[in-house]
Amino acid sequence: MPSRPKVVIIGDSHVEALGPALERRLPALGIDVLQSVARRGWSTDRYNRAGDVARLVTARGRPDAVILSLGGNGRPRSKSSYEPVLRQMVDAVRAAGVSRIIWNGPAKSIASVSAASADAHRRHEQNANWQRELLPSMGVQWIDSRPMTRTGHAADGVHFTLRSGYPAWADTLSHELAHAVASAPAPASRAPGGKGPVLPRGSKSGSTQIWVPVAIVGVAAAILVGAVVLSRVY
Repeated sequence: MPSRPKVVIIGDSHVEALGPALERRLPALGIDVLQSVARRGWSTDRYNRAGDVARLVTARGRPDAVILSLGGNGRPRSKSSYEPVLRQMVDAVRAAGVSRIIWNGPAKSIASVSAASADAHRRHEQNANWQRELLPSMGVQWIDSRPMTRTGHAADGVHFTLRSGYPAWADTLSHELAHAVASAPAPASRAPGGKGPVLPRGSKSGSTQIWVPVAIVGVAAAILVGAVVLSRVY
């Protein structure tokens, strides 16, 4: 009987609530969470500078996959400056002996709440779009959290309520993660001399490995056949 996959979750303040919520949901989907690490206000770059990613990944044993939930706090100047930041994080996880990486992108913020939330909205959109373009070439499976986080915000317009916001996000995300862990692609690696990635066998240069949430695919399919069925979030 095959062993159940084990994962580690690493992220920012959202993971303070999202991590425990996923720890409660993923085991029912066949995945065990070794630990979730949340650091409030931390960006990918700050994790890189701390230099302890490999230790965090293996603190409770080596997982089969690492789930990174980062991108809300970083302020990269450009896509070209963001690429080495993302790659350093990916390389640190792989240095710990884990090749399967799933990246949960920044959540949606409500720009109209305040100047701070408007700034967060711009930052989240920019970072999500750059992650979507850059991470697949590194062999990382990227999940777009924005369609899952359109509602349920807290008063600041950036975080989510503990009663309904984070639980609803975790309900959807847990299924996306379970599906992603089960079908994670072979990771890309650097070409000799660091001259760019070597794509997995059978893939073409410029191809993407972006994870489209299965909930969205299901709705689209239902629309095509003229029968959209609405069900409550459980």
